[in-house]
Amino acid sequence: MQRSLLSLFSVTLVTALGAQVPTLIRTINPGGGASIEQLTCAGNTAWMSANDGTHGKEPWKSDGTSAGTQLVLDIAPGSANSFPGPFVQFNGTLYFGADNGVDGEQLFSSDGTAAGTQVGLDLGQIPDLNYGYYFTEFNGRLYFQGHTDAQGRELWVTDGTPAGTFLLKDIAAGTGNGDPSGFTVFDGRLFFSAQDANGNELWATDGTVEGTQLVVNIRPASGSSSPTDLAVLGDLLFFTANDGVAGTEPWATDGTTEGTYLVKDIETGDFGSNPGGYTAYNGRVWFSALTPDGYRVWSSDGTEGGTLPLPAPSQVPSLPDAFLAHNGFLYFKAGSAGMGQELWRSDGTAAGTAPLLLTGAASSPLSATFELVGCGNRLLFRATYDETLGQQLYGIDAPVSTTELLTDLEQLNAYPNPTNGLLRCALPSGLQNSPVRLFDATGALVRDFGRAADTALQLDITDLRSGFYVLAIGSGAAVQRSVVVKE
Repeated sequence: MQRSLLSLFSVTLVTALGAQVPTLIRTINPGGGASIEQLTCAGNTAWMSANDGTHGKEPWKSDGTSAGTQLVLDIAPGSANSFPGPFVQFNGTLYFGADNGVDGEQLFSSDGTAAGTQVGLDLGQIPDLNYGYYFTEFNGRLYFQGHTDAQGRELWVTDGTPAGTFLLKDIAAGTGNGDPSGFTVFDGRLFFSAQDANGNELWATDGTVEGTQLVVNIRPASGSSSPTDLAVLGDLLFFTANDGVAGTEPWATDGTTEGTYLVKDIETGDFGSNPGGYTAYNGRVWFSALTPDGYRVWSSDGTEGGTLPLPAPSQVPSLPDAFLAHNGFLYFKAGSAGMGQELWRSDGTAAGTAPLLLTGAASSPLSATFELVGCGNRLLFRATYDETLGQQLYGIDAPVSTTELLTDLEQLNAYPNPTNGLLRCALPSGLQNSPVRLFDATGALVRDFGRAADTALQLDITDLRSGFYVLAIGSGAAVQRSVVVKE
């Protein structure tokens, strides 16, 4: 009985996984076009800059539901824009830059309510500091690119107070601009690109002046290598750079000068493959790269031989961008023959790569989408599926992967099974206070029961429709599962 039940569920799951389509979360601006930007996830809440047609561009938040997608505060009153963002979580609080139209750019903090959204750091109180960009948390402080008339755009740091905000290092001495950007935490340091007399190269800081140094000068004789798209894969930091010989190609470093190398010259010649969008997924970094066939999906394990294109699926994704690893899958936007920019999902194989289409959608709904964001079990993005509505907030209930959901089934003793509504289960040893969740046959989370408080669980699923489900107790490697049938 258990073997046949598992086999039937496996077929149901694989069939259902291909059926998901994006759905409209909320029409933020019924007049057409919400101008969504800076979409970011903090905890299980998505934050964004959006315009509802009345309040201008202001901070919004979303829990992935229509009712939970709300304007947080009209910082610049009326139709004026405060241009909030980017959003960053720091010491349990969300911070973002915004301009109320009177005091200039300030760093706001928010707990998600209007009353709890206020100036967290008035940049105007910092002597000579004009503005700040690219705020990134590292070792209990925020690092950012700050501008003054005397030092230009340089590396600054703050603990959230005026007294604790200061220039860490004037990388391009004097009035020149060091232009630090691309901040990425790796191996106990903060890595970034910056410019001094050596050109624009790879730098890192441990938070001290002495520990803020050039990592490697990739293009010493002829200008800048211009590292961009920094992303971590295990003990390697990937980035794009141009050494003046191989052109713009994928590079990697272990954080040392000696351990920095060209991964692969994908497109030979001095132009290069112009790779970007590095995202770690299934032990490899995935990205877009240019070949004679156009921009395609590639992946790498950090070796030349292990840097390969995605085997061609039945529909070949072109111009891939906005990669996101979420709930066991790789998502990205791409086009294909006869189709504009759409949302795609992949498990890293040709057979498991396909677009998630909304029937009757506009010709290229994701053309203006720059990021996909995973918040909790939902994946959110901006799109124009309906030309009459313009750009709005869309999402999908991102499923867990087939491999993960089918791992070690029938570990739990859940009964009665099948059940008509009330399900019982003894809490396994070692899983006290663990999360208890129920997934449907698409891999989507349908019920979060919270953390187990009793050793004998009673779970009411009376309101769920008939079908196959997976009961999961625990998280990460310490999780046990069982197939459940609701009559």
